Amino acid sequence: MAAVPGQLIWEVVKKNNCFLVRQFGRGTASLQFSKEPNNLYNLHSYKHSGLANKKTVTIQSGGKDQSVLLATTKTKKQNKPSALLHKSLMKKEFPRMAKAVKNQVTDNYYRPDLTKAALARLSAVHRSLKVAKSGVKKRNRQALKIDFETTEIWSYFTPFNLPLILRYLLLPSQFYSQLLSPFQDNPAAVKLFKFLLIVKYTIKG
Repeated sequence: MAAVPGQLIWEVVKKNNCFLVRQFGRGTASLQFSKEPNNLYNLHSYKHSGLANKKTVTIQSGGKDQSVLLATTKTKKQNKPSALLHKSLMKKEFPRMAKAVKNQVTDNYYRPDLTKAALARLSAVHRSLKVAKSGVKKRNRQALKIDFETTEIWSYFTPFNLPLILRYLLLPSQFYSQLLSPFQDNPAAVKLFKFLLIVKYTIKG
């Protein structure tokens, strides 16, 4: 069976296929995206098309082990989709992965025109993996507890307790009696709340 030229495939799919995303802009400045696989920039163009080109490059996350998957299309098994891609997992530092990608894309003149796009994709995937590994630090919103039984009044004014003190200063004065009621028998607690009231009225001025 004769192979279908890539340009002919592009003429068939360029105006209508299931991977197209709506077009942005007007005229010559318009930009259209595609969700097709094997498209490094996700741009709807013949150069980056994963449908029309026999030689494609794919770079994506390799899974939970912070690896990066590099896949290229085999040119000799185009009629066997299950064996179409040559895949390799990279678990090295970024400079070594970048060198491997560059060698794979430019080796034997595979797709040297995609070198810049492949390195940009690798950089984006690598950054996303670093963010996922570090995670997003959540602020501790749990109320800070002060041990009135064992701590003197001056030890309350530490950087750790400062957010709680500022929170008390922002509360309406009528709530102070409710906050103080569990500690009525503790002189240090009474002094602390009295001091906060003085500061509060001084600020209001």
